[in-house]
Amino acid sequence: MNFFYQEYPLSDETLALKPNKRAYAYSCFIDFLKFLGVKNINEFHNVEKYFHYNHYKKNTVLSSKDVIANKFFFIADGATRTFREEGDEEQTQLLNTEGTINTHVAGLLNGGVPDVTLMTTEDSIMLELSWEDFERVQVESSEIALAISRAMAMYLKFQQAFSMVMKEDAKTKFDYLQEKMPQVANRFPLKYQASYLGIKPETLSRIRNEIRFK
Repeated sequence: MNFFYQEYPLSDETLALKPNKRAYAYSCFIDFLKFLGVKNINEFHNVEKYFHYNHYKKNTVLSSKDVIANKFFFIADGATRTFREEGDEEQTQLLNTEGTINTHVAGLLNGGVPDVTLMTTEDSIMLELSWEDFERVQVESSEIALAISRAMAMYLKFQQAFSMVMKEDAKTKFDYLQEKMPQVANRFPLKYQASYLGIKPETLSRIRNEIRFK
């Protein structure tokens, strides 16, 4: 599993639950909380009722532009893309796989209307937490609420670091993708990767071919 490209292990107990998608999703989230520093996992069981399991088909819209975001989505299995529409084109903002929380952070924090769409790119299983239920979690388990807030802070930190990489040339951005985000390079179509890096698909294809035939 990874959280914004920081690897962390799944427990043997979680791996054994994989055939049971619902139980697997909750167990993945428990491992995620441990990665974020939660010591007393019983704290999660006290607020587990607020986290809702869902299974989504590929190309399902989870959060639309111009609609105020009100949910956190934790990916236990699958992948998503966040994108902005610019004229007739779509500009990819984020590509996520298992072990990440997806949301429109600014929208949740200040009620702003997002200008991006969040969509699954694979069949995906997720746990969802509404903003209203997050407020209940804050009252009933400050440790879990702090862990989720820490995850959001890490999300913003990753975005800042990636924005610096986006100022580099195409080859540097490609190398960063290969080294730091191999799951993105292996799981998403070339056009999404290129859009994410801010380069043309033809340029990304040329760089990949140059490396392959060295």
